[in-house]
Amino acid sequence: MKRHYFSAFLMAAAVLTSSVFFTACNDDDDDNPTPTEQTSDNTNNGGTGTTGGTTNNGGGTTNGGTTNGGTTGDNGGNTVTTADYSNVKCLNGSDYYVILLNEQAYNYLEANNKIAGDLRANDSETFLDVWQDWGGHYSFGSLSGKDCFDYDSDGGITVTGDGDWCGGGWRRVSAFDFSKIDASYTLHIAVRASKSNKEWYMSFPSTSLNGKEFKITPDVEDEDGNAFDLNTKGQWKEFEFSVGDMIDAGVEFVNFDGSKASNIAAFGGFLGITVDIDAIFIYKK
Repeated sequence: MKRHYFSAFLMAAAVLTSSVFFTACNDDDDDNPTPTEQTSDNTNNGGTGTTGGTTNNGGGTTNGGTTNGGTTGDNGGNTVTTADYSNVKCLNGSDYYVILLNEQAYNYLEANNKIAGDLRANDSETFLDVWQDWGGHYSFGSLSGKDCFDYDSDGGITVTGDGDWCGGGWRRVSAFDFSKIDASYTLHIAVRASKSNKEWYMSFPSTSLNGKEFKITPDVEDEDGNAFDLNTKGQWKEFEFSVGDMIDAGVEFVNFDGSKASNIAAFGGFLGITVDIDAIFIYKK
């Protein structure tokens, strides 16, 4: 997944004192010799800090650096919209068990002490699997365009299927305590597709490996009465389901010992359809 950087707003101040004199990154100019008062140290002109340094004018992050004239921001850079999740309702609950989420949104939750469990695929404890059966073809890719929060995507996936049947899922292979998840939690999922497909589904099998699952199909409605179909007309649509309904369906959240692999989430069908998936997590509203 590609990582995007977020632009910072510039506040510049020119300061003249008897001890420090700020210049504009010309320390090596023989016609403009560097004053003796620390003008090219690690905090000011031409250094690693403020004017002309690695963080501001002519440096690594602001004027002439990775922001103004640099790689991520304003003048001459590649402009990136600053992500502000403070008004995103589904990211301002508590106790998040994160299965799929972009890095910046995850960092926002982590900075606000909201993460109860990181269940994202890491190729060591949790994996993102591709299943193919009966000659089917199935593939994963990174999202393109905006994510479900309308920011540059760096965490969701695009899934494409073509064949008799195919699917995929998140697989946990090491111990993890799911037992604190109860009926007070909510399951959140965001999808984007261009047509409806009755063969498509997503399921959340029991971590107790009892064979029970909460299966979401186009015939299932979420907490707000929205049908979970893929006729989103190419727009993101967010769905939320009661974990109480999952428990009623027989899903048991337990202190998983990791002795056998357990799917955290699974999905399949995808007969000739491409679907974007983002922001899968269980949390308290």
